[in-house]
Amino acid sequence: MGADTRQSPLTIPREGRLGVTAGLAGLLGRLGLVRATGVLEITRRKLVRRFVLVAGRLEQMVSNARDDRFADWLLTTHGLRSDHQQRLATLTGSSESPLTAALVAAESFLDEGALGTRLREWLEGLLVDCAGWRDATFEIRPGRVELGAEPRAAWPLLDAGLWLARACPPARRVRLPDGIEGAVPAERMPEVDL
Repeated sequence: MGADTRQSPLTIPREGRLGVTAGLAGLLGRLGLVRATGVLEITRRKLVRRFVLVAGRLEQMVSNARDDRFADWLLTTHGLRSDHQQRLATLTGSSESPLTAALVAAESFLDEGALGTRLREWLEGLLVDCAGWRDATFEIRPGRVELGAEPRAAWPLLDAGLWLARACPPARRVRLPDGIEGAVPAERMPEVDL
């Protein structure tokens, strides 16, 4: 008897409570399967984090909290030489932009490989934090976002969802939507905006 090729319909709610409507890992996986382009906005009280998605990849994050900025996170993780830390502290202190990863790239504080690694570590920490918000809400906003000179993480959402499911295992087993655990190649899915 051949393999069962039936698939469940892929439903993605446009908004809801993160802990009830959709776990963050499963939501990321679903957005990866449809190669989503837009913004995944996660809100907890007054804190808002906007994860920028392009063709099924997590590219950047914009937040209304200064402490969430990549450059400020980089300063606290001591991933830079002391002279670079001093220069970056001066630059970020005068910057009003919520996105300051471009400062790190423009000043060549890190080479391209190290910058990509740090961007992913930063995003991993933010996702873990959001996954722990039991009272968070989310909203999915379609459309492209202009990131300017900001570096991009280009982290496939399927990978991000699987990574988060392993990093933050739920108290009881939750089955991820069909196709996500098997990591269906994105090439098999037509690229669509949300």
